[in-house]
Amino acid sequence: MGEPLINKLTGIVLANLRDENFSVDTLAEAAGMSHSTLYRKLKQLRNQDATQFIREVRLHRAMELLQQDEGTVAEIAYRVGFGSSTYFTKCFRDYFGFPP
Repeated sequence: MGEPLINKLTGIVLANLRDENFSVDTLAEAAGMSHSTLYRKLKQLRNQDATQFIREVRLHRAMELLQQDEGTVAEIAYRVGFGSSTYFTKCFRDYFGFPP
């Protein structure tokens, strides 16, 4: 049950990647579940909340784009839904352990 759900949620996030206003509520609605159900399932499967999950999907996509040299850090930050390149850089460094 876990992997198909994670794949479905990842697909939803990727489909809304450029939308910096994409929220946990939007993800839950698109997945056909309540906010609390989404939270419970992600906590059980990944030991993370939905906000962390969304951020992680965005950061992994950003890493792919950076490795493919698809633009500057600022351009990629906006392409993956971060409204601020400074916040993106902080999140990237915190997650991967090095700057973008």
